[in-house]
Amino acid sequence: MATHKPSRCRSTPSGTIIGALLSTLIFIFVSSIHASHSADNTERVALAPRRHQHHHHHHHSHSSGGINYRTLRTNDAKALPFNLSTSTIKGGSPAGIYGWNFIWRGDAYDRSRPLMLSIGSSETRCNDVSNPACVKENGLDHGWPERIANHSSYARTILDHANFGVLSIVSPLCYNTSRLSPLRNECGTAKDMHALKHIRPDLVLGIMKLVQQQFGFDEGKVVGSGGSMGGRGIFRLGTVRTLRAISVTGAHLETDKDAYMNSLPYVPWDSGEGCWTLSNPNVGGTKCTDKVPETMPLANKFANTPVQIYSSYGDEIANLNTQVRPTCDAINKFKTPTSGCTIHVVRSNSPLSRGPTHAQLMDSGFEEEDLNFLVRGYGGTPVSFAKRNRR
Repeated sequence: MATHKPSRCRSTPSGTIIGALLSTLIFIFVSSIHASHSADNTERVALAPRRHQHHHHHHHSHSSGGINYRTLRTNDAKALPFNLSTSTIKGGSPAGIYGWNFIWRGDAYDRSRPLMLSIGSSETRCNDVSNPACVKENGLDHGWPERIANHSSYARTILDHANFGVLSIVSPLCYNTSRLSPLRNECGTAKDMHALKHIRPDLVLGIMKLVQQQFGFDEGKVVGSGGSMGGRGIFRLGTVRTLRAISVTGAHLETDKDAYMNSLPYVPWDSGEGCWTLSNPNVGGTKCTDKVPETMPLANKFANTPVQIYSSYGDEIANLNTQVRPTCDAINKFKTPTSGCTIHVVRSNSPLSRGPTHAQLMDSGFEEEDLNFLVRGYGGTPVSFAKRNRR
């Protein structure tokens, strides 16, 4: 995506290099995080089956066994506290290439809560997914998590009134095929580099299994939200697991014609991916042995899922006419009275403009009605940002 630049976080990790990568089980160790927020509070809480949480003064760390998490405060005048647990790839651990954050208020362990899965654009990737500061920062830098971090009204409505737990997944920029690791990359060099532009659903399901064990959620109340690469990833996940609602921005079902489905050598930083097989990235034209599958032919998988897509005539990456409209057309062949796919075309104030660019479009799709689109999807009661609904 030419409009996006690589992640700001570029520190070099220490620790052993990952040996084995492609495994169905993910062992991701939860990291404690260096404080970068004035009101941070690092604690450890024992989770399942305990439901009781101790509340401690901000300036002290406490440990009671279990999961490391921090209590942050929204970046506005209300400074509403919310909880964040960040997990990173650890040097020496097998499998798994994604960092992730779980965000909640109230009980840490709650098997009745709905789960909102949130995946950001390629701009929110980390060059070093073992760096907890980057996984936290970039995981809070898009979509609903960004709104939660900055606005108490969003945090209270999403986490209290809708009772969502929010899972924010952070992808690495690329994969070093010599070291067989998503760590210690020299992203931007053609040699031995595999650009990572697709979200792998098997790894997401593995993370969700960990979240279920550690925090709990209702397996029948999972919804998805994503922008650009993350939106395509939400669609990809929806082909293998039922999502009750999908709201994406600048994203679509994919075909082999799409740029990021190409098996390209790593020349521009946003080159295509094309192959699941990380050790055979098609650098220098090597044949792809394990092609990333198209999702467009799997539109029937969304027959019972309400889908909405935010798009723009100015989006040069997810083309409204050639990619987004065909996505909704394909899904709507299978729709029921309660499902179907809707496009929201975002326009500019300027009559001469074709509308927001791909990067500008990423701010769209996060209003009250968009939250309620997800809430209605899992059968919840509509919520409101209005003050009268504050607890």
